[in-house]
Amino acid sequence: MMKSIVVGGSGALGRALVNDLKIKGYQPINLDFIKNEDADSNIIINNKQPLKEQIERICNEMNETISDSKVNGIFCTAGGWAGGNIKEHNFIDIINNMNSMNLESAALTAHLSMKHLSKDGLLMLTGAQAALQPQSDMIAYSMSKISTHYLVQSIASDVVFNELNACAIAVLPVTIDTPTNRMYMPDADHSSWTKVNYIYL
Repeated sequence: MMKSIVVGGSGALGRALVNDLKIKGYQPINLDFIKNEDADSNIIINNKQPLKEQIERICNEMNETISDSKVNGIFCTAGGWAGGNIKEHNFIDIINNMNSMNLESAALTAHLSMKHLSKDGLLMLTGAQAALQPQSDMIAYSMSKISTHYLVQSIASDVVFNELNACAIAVLPVTIDTPTNRMYMPDADHSSWTKVNYIYL
């Protein structure tokens, strides 16, 4: 049975991907703060503890879950959004938060790909179309996503990764149509938003 890892598999994007992977015959492993009952396995991140302090435990649990096998796909659906410009009194906190939610999640996913991805496998990270242009009203978010784009390019050029004949890609959605985004932006034109099923399915 083919296996896959979904970092952030309990969020709106992650659940859509987990369900699609199940339909296609994969055994998805969810790595997130909460359990996804639809996933075949779950590895829970402790949100009270910095990710860097949990890396060894997460890697050990992933080794136990996968055993000696490899996974065909590793996906990062974790992340978050925050507005604000460099004038905000708490701009450092916003930057740290976006790096934690977006860049650290992407980096963890890329790290797992170098350990567990099979030959001809797929690594996919979630970037953002908004980060392709200067965004003075969402600097922290865009910085974290630009770094994610750079990470994908760096992994794709890595000699070890290329020896696997693997593929590294980033998807760059616009505003994603999730219940949370609709709650915070009720008056927006939701018809122009990216549907979760368009991203991964």
